Amino acid sequence: MNKVFKGDVTNNVVELVYQTHENEQGYNLGAGTSTISYNSFTYRNDLQVDPGNVCVLGDVDEFSGFKENTDLTGVIIGTSCTSIGNNTFEGCTSFRGSIVIPDSVFNIGSYAFYGCTGYDNNSILQIGNNVTSIGSYAFYGLNLKPITLDLPDSVEVIENDAFGYTNFTGVLDIPGGVRSIGNYAFFYCDDLTDLTFNGSTLETIGNEVFRGCSNITGNLTIPSSVTSIGSYAFFECFGITGSLTFNGSNLDTVGTGAFRNCNITGPLTIPDSVTTIGSFAFRECTGLTNLTLTGNKLETVKEGAFRGCTNITGNLTIPNSVTSIGSNGFSYCGFTGTLNIPENVGSIGSYAFYECTGFTDLIFTGSSTLDTISNGVFRGCNFTGALTIPDSVTSIGSNGFSYCNFNGSLTIPDSVTFIGSYAFYNCSFTGDLVIGNGITDIPESAFDGNLFTSLTLGSEVRTIGSYAFWGNNLTGTLTIPDYITSVGNYAFQWNDLLTDVECYVTRDIINSTGCFLGTNITTLRARVNDNSWSNGADTIGGKSLTVVKDLT
Repeated sequence: MNKVFKGDVTNNVVELVYQTHENEQGYNLGAGTSTISYNSFTYRNDLQVDPGNVCVLGDVDEFSGFKENTDLTGVIIGTSCTSIGNNTFEGCTSFRGSIVIPDSVFNIGSYAFYGCTGYDNNSILQIGNNVTSIGSYAFYGLNLKPITLDLPDSVEVIENDAFGYTNFTGVLDIPGGVRSIGNYAFFYCDDLTDLTFNGSTLETIGNEVFRGCSNITGNLTIPSSVTSIGSYAFFECFGITGSLTFNGSNLDTVGTGAFRNCNITGPLTIPDSVTTIGSFAFRECTGLTNLTLTGNKLETVKEGAFRGCTNITGNLTIPNSVTSIGSNGFSYCGFTGTLNIPENVGSIGSYAFYECTGFTDLIFTGSSTLDTISNGVFRGCNFTGALTIPDSVTSIGSNGFSYCNFNGSLTIPDSVTFIGSYAFYNCSFTGDLVIGNGITDIPESAFDGNLFTSLTLGSEVRTIGSYAFWGNNLTGTLTIPDYITSVGNYAFQWNDLLTDVECYVTRDIINSTGCFLGTNITTLRARVNDNSWSNGADTIGGKSLTVVKDLT
């Protein structure tokens, strides 16, 4: 059975009906009734019909007969119509008036009214009470402007981009029967002012569903039935200035950038069902005041998840279930009190707690599995007290602990084989520094700006970088073991309590620029049998010293 329509040109009406016309051909509409076969007017812009032609639909299913037809100016959908098929009126840019979907319609196909951009601001969209499915791009880009989009309770599925870039205003109520909202479904509907989720069947909020809906205001409550919130689902919803509440405990994943740049205020509790908080999920939600991570299922806090949430205060409790914290995960937050890193955390990304200046103490709990302290992880935190590095750690990145306020002694365990430049720069250690036997290279400014009083070098250390121990309080005699192969410029400058050097290396190794400037070293003792040294006055590392060859 072919799908055809009959034209009554006198009344400027075209009616689409089911009829049997096996050999029917298409005709231009003339001054009488014509019968036109399936698909005759797809991509046709030459209909011989007076202006004001309105299409009256009967039962339509997978019918694209009017796609890209710019002569049609509107549509009246009859009560016998049960389905509006894919692409039916796609690209009919001359449409005016309103779209009224009767209660007889159950399905609105993909691209059904896509690109019907001719509608003016006095038009409305009315969706019948039995529609269950709204297809992808069904109403994308319409200029319709009703006070609200009234979705019937019958709707179960809203597919990708269904209402993207439409200019609806007022309240958007998501009916209780909706099970899923596809990607970009309400993308940049920036005239919406309120959003409410009703009922308890919604499971999936897709990627970028409400992105750019910048005028949605008030509180936001996510139903208990929701299991996943897609990437950037509420990104750039600047107007959400109330609280964010997750009802229930079925939510598993908060996607990348899901609430990024929202102005959510007050405390935030992540449900105990959540296993993953995506990258940048709450980045720069500066209105948040407190963060609670609950339960024992959370495993991953990804890159930048809470970066820039500058007004969060209070303690941060990381659940024991967490195994990884991504780069910049909590950077620039305002936490206070003690930071406990649970034993199951095996990875902390670069700058994870960068400039969290309110912390007071850092504790690695239990039998830690942490392998790497990445670049800048704790830079600028105000930790006080002692620091104990777990034996599991093998690498400490550049600026890993720089600008912290530790005091007391520090031991680098034998497990550590790498220390990055500036790793402990400008901390406030005051006791002994013991560098374990796993370290071969001490890089530039690694311990620069501390107040260590004594130094023990591990047996595997070979190089000491520039400024490595600049400005410390090393006292008495400094020993340079025979396994050292190079000492960088200004390595021990401004250790003004040093008085002597025991040097088991050759003169060229120790004679780096400014190595001993700003110290009180007067005497350098060297090996008796080392011909690179001579007894008597010499200038070494920027200092005039007395060299005594008396070491064996």
